[in-house]
Amino acid sequence: MSTATKIQPVELSVIVKGEVISNNFPAFKEFALSQMEGINLELETDDHFKQAKSDVKSLQDFEKNLDQVDKQIIESMDEINVLLTGTRELREVSGTKRKHLAGLAKTRTAELKESLIQAGIGALAIQAPDFVQAVRDSIFRKSSLKGMQDAITETVEGINARVAEVKALVMSFECNHGSDIVHGLNQLLLMPRDTLQIELERRVERRTADRKAEKLRAETEALKATARIKELEVERKAEEIRKAEQVQRLAGIAKLNEAAQEMATEEEPAETPAPQAVPLTQAEELSAFLKIFAGAFAPIKAARAELVHPENIAAGERFAEGFGNLFQALSEGGSK
Repeated sequence: MSTATKIQPVELSVIVKGEVISNNFPAFKEFALSQMEGINLELETDDHFKQAKSDVKSLQDFEKNLDQVDKQIIESMDEINVLLTGTRELREVSGTKRKHLAGLAKTRTAELKESLIQAGIGALAIQAPDFVQAVRDSIFRKSSLKGMQDAITETVEGINARVAEVKALVMSFECNHGSDIVHGLNQLLLMPRDTLQIELERRVERRTADRKAEKLRAETEALKATARIKELEVERKAEEIRKAEQVQRLAGIAKLNEAAQEMATEEEPAETPAPQAVPLTQAEELSAFLKIFAGAFAPIKAARAELVHPENIAAGERFAEGFGNLFQALSEGGSK
């Protein structure tokens, strides 16, 4: 065994013939214990783990050698009990050291493996779950620390290069189309570049369509508002005309009422005519009637002159024409 990091195999020599003829056990024991004490338990490098594996094998061989010696000295003289006790002691110390070393190697391997993984995760540009898992998966089937480190470094560099390429594409779209196109940045950075390109182009097209639709909606609303204003204006003018017509109609009725009252006043004396010595002839009676008829038409003529709407003016003219024809017919009838 060696006090450095390597156990040197040493053969225990015992010759028994009813008694211990010769042995080097005291020196062997002291040497063996010192060698086991010097086994390296600080495992940090691939060489350390390789030596630890070798030391575990050497201790197993050492224990087997002690078993063989035990067989030689079993049932020997009392003085060789020291040898038996010593070999058992060495076996116990070797077994304890071997088990401790084997467990320590396993524990330290797991610790250093996790340390390498955490260092790789810390070096990621984005510590997304998929990327973290990729770092952990990269050391699958890697037995050496160097192999693990190389695999993690390669994986991290590949992920970071991909993220840098995706970030450049995102920045390009943001510069050309605005920040609203690249919302949900963390999710975008996890996409493959081709998928990201398609997604960003789709967003640009959708926004363009939305803006066109909004512009069309605003224009439609503006047209509706303009049409409504015109409709209200027409309604307002129609109401003004209706009110004016109502005023004119009321004025015409008032004038007709005044004319009727005037006619009634003029005719009142006729209700109690003075006694006539001679009755009127047919022609005289018709002439008197026509005078009253013509007088009754005067206020109607005045009311017709106040008309302003073309339709009403045309109707008034037709009425006047019919009234004139009636007056002419009465006049001619009397002549006949």
